[in-house]
Amino acid sequence: MAAKSSAAAYRPEKMIIRLSSILPIIDADGRPIELPTANAFGVFLHEYFHYIHNVSTSVGLAGFINTLEIWRLLRTTIDENGFSEGHQRLDGAYYEHYRNLYCLFRSIRTVYRPNLKSTGEVTSIEVSSADICDNVQSSEHGVLLSLIKCRAKLEISDGSTEFHDIEVGVQEIMESSAWLLERRYVNSSDPYAADLPVDVFPYKVVSALAKYVLKNPDHDSILACSLAALHSTNPAEALIDILNIAKNAETTGGNAINDVQAAVNRIVEANHAQLIKALEDIEGEFCGDSIMATGVLTITLHARIALELRRQKPLFEIDFVDLLAKDGAALDCIMSKVPACNVLQENAGPIGNMKRDFLVSFRQKSDDNVDPEAGLRVVHAAFDFALRHFSESGFLNTETLSHKSCPFFTTCDLALRKNESDICEKKPWESVDWDGWGNNGRCEYAEAISNTRPPSSS
Repeated sequence: MAAKSSAAAYRPEKMIIRLSSILPIIDADGRPIELPTANAFGVFLHEYFHYIHNVSTSVGLAGFINTLEIWRLLRTTIDENGFSEGHQRLDGAYYEHYRNLYCLFRSIRTVYRPNLKSTGEVTSIEVSSADICDNVQSSEHGVLLSLIKCRAKLEISDGSTEFHDIEVGVQEIMESSAWLLERRYVNSSDPYAADLPVDVFPYKVVSALAKYVLKNPDHDSILACSLAALHSTNPAEALIDILNIAKNAETTGGNAINDVQAAVNRIVEANHAQLIKALEDIEGEFCGDSIMATGVLTITLHARIALELRRQKPLFEIDFVDLLAKDGAALDCIMSKVPACNVLQENAGPIGNMKRDFLVSFRQKSDDNVDPEAGLRVVHAAFDFALRHFSESGFLNTETLSHKSCPFFTTCDLALRKNESDICEKKPWESVDWDGWGNNGRCEYAEAISNTRPPSSS
C-alpha cells in the first residue's frame, strides 16, 4: 500500500489486490475504466509488483511456502467436528516447528517503526550507522532472517529532531522496491505529477540506508539494490552485501548498476534449482482435481513462468515499468506474461449491501467458462482461516475465534449470504456445514474449510 489514502493494498499471504472506491478500474456494469492519472496507475502497479515479488523472488516464495506450511500444521489440529481444537493437539516437536513458523511469519510481515517522543510524523530520515544482526534463528537451519540496525536522525513534522535506533527488515525492502518502481513509472510517464504522500517508515528507509553507504546514489542504483536483495532468502543480509558491491564499483570507477545486476544474476541462478524443487514438491502434494489444488497449481505455474523470466532478465520489473511509461497499452502484453492475481474492487455504499464490490480478473476464462480465479480465492480463504488461528502462544481453538467477515463478504450474493448472512459476517467457517447449498455448489470459503479438513474429518 503506497499512499496514505489507503487507495490499494496487497497481503502476501492472501494473494489478492484490494482497490478502494477512490481508485476504480471498472464501472458498475463491469466495463474497464482508464485510471485518470499516472499516480493512480502507479498505485495499482505498486500492488501488482508486490504480487510479482510474491511469486518470483526467493523471499516472496518463502513467504508463500511458510503460509502453506502453517495451513498444513493447522490441519493436524482438526478434531472430529471438523474444526481446530487448538495448540493442545500439537506435541513437543510439532510445537517447536510452529514456533519457527510463527517467528518467520511475523518477521517477514513486521514493519519496524520508532517510538517517537513527539506526536508529529517523520518527514525525513538520515542514517549515520548500519550493522547486520540476527533476527530469526532455527536450531536446524541456523540464521533464517537478519535485520539491519541503524542509527538515524529523524526530522519531525512539528519541527523537532529525534535520534533513534531503527531496523530494516523484509517489509522495508519489499515496500521500498514497490514504491521505487511506482515512482519510476510516475516520473517517466508524467514528470509534472506531484508525489503522493507516503510514510517514511517503511517506504523511504532503504533509500536512506543507501545514501549512507553509497557516495553518489541515484534512483536507479537504489532501486536495483533493493530489488536484488529480494532474491535472497535473507534480504537484509543481502542488501548490505549488494550495497557494498555498488560501493566498491563507485570506488574503483566501475558501473554500480552493472555490478549489481551481475550479482543478482548469480543469486538467481544459485537459487533456481532449489526454488523449482520446492515448486515440484508442492505440485506433487496438490496433484488432485480439487478446487484447492487448482488454486495452488495456478500459483506454482505463475511462479515457474516468472522464475524463467528472472533467468533471462533478473530485474525484469524495471523493463515492465519503462515499457508501460512509453505505452500504457502494453499492460495487456505484460499481463499475458505474468497475470495479476484477483483484484477486489471496493465501491461506495454500506458494507452490508449485497455485491457492493466486484472481483476483477486479468486472466481469460476457459472455453467451458470456468472462473480462472476461483481456485485462487479458495487458497485465499484457506489461508485466511488458518491465520485466524495463528497466535504467539499457539493455534487458537476455532470456537474462540473473533468474529470477522468472510474476505469475499462484500462481493457475494450466494444463497447463504442472502438467507443467513450472520454466518458470512461473523463465522464464515460454518458455511461448510450449511445444509442449504443444494446442487449449485458451495461458496469458496466453504470449499476452503472442506479442503482444510483431513479426509477423516470431512
